[in-house]
Amino acid sequence: MNNLFPSPGADNTPRLVFVFDMRRFHLSLILLLTVFCGCRRNAGKADAGPVRPAMQTAVPQNLNEMALFSASLVSVYDTLPIISLLDSVRNTRAALDEFSELARQVWSNPNSPLRNDEFFIPVLRTMIGSGFYDEASVIRYKYQLGLLLQNRPGHRANEIVYTEKDGTTGYLNSIQSEFTLLYFNNPGCEMCGQVSSDLKSSEIISGLVENGMLTVLSVYPDEDIGEWTLHYDEQPSSWIRCYDRGCRIREKGLYNLEAIPSLYLLDRNKRVILKDVSDVAQIEFAFVRFNGH
Repeated sequence: MNNLFPSPGADNTPRLVFVFDMRRFHLSLILLLTVFCGCRRNAGKADAGPVRPAMQTAVPQNLNEMALFSASLVSVYDTLPIISLLDSVRNTRAALDEFSELARQVWSNPNSPLRNDEFFIPVLRTMIGSGFYDEASVIRYKYQLGLLLQNRPGHRANEIVYTEKDGTTGYLNSIQSEFTLLYFNNPGCEMCGQVSSDLKSSEIISGLVENGMLTVLSVYPDEDIGEWTLHYDEQPSSWIRCYDRGCRIREKGLYNLEAIPSLYLLDRNKRVILKDVSDVAQIEFAFVRFNGH
């Protein structure tokens, strides 16, 4: 099976922040056009429910078909067609294996432009309940499902107890700004350096930090505090630069740190607006939309 998207390695595998690839561009463009057309179809129909394209009944057979199926969904939370497809493959081990592998590459791979935890959650639930897999596999699927169920959009983010360079302890829930940008990063990660540079050069984000609307909480989630200290001054003093003492976030599975860098945009009440993204442009676009409203 051809793999359109690079597979992640071990924990903290640096994700590809933006590598131009024509196939990815086409898939992302299809998704954007579909969402745009869906919005246009619903415009001016206050009394009508959301318009859904005709449901695809055929199970996708390859990555291209899987990507096109993903792009056909009206909403990034539109899981009913996925559940319908799962109903057609759940009774056959080979069919479920094939579909789940396609789903893993398109919806679960951190480097996929169509990654979507909400789409992959019903896949994991189906695999866990199928009775096809051995105990070790089920334990692994349950662990992954537990991570995906953390910090979902619209839900409150898990509390983080962080430590600053001088030893001061702070709490995510104590941050009082209108928005919080939770930024997991590692000084040894090249892509983290790129994301940090993008954040620093963003006029939108810098302006929001300057006027107190946004707090950037930059968290180092690993154990080499000496290495983190060496790179401490590379990030702006206007950010909260901190580390996770004792690696509690990873130990307790509070956040999915399969790949970094990882950004979470939270509102004043610490509800998740954007989950586990790595493209600063997505953060900027979210603020542009807020400003438009």
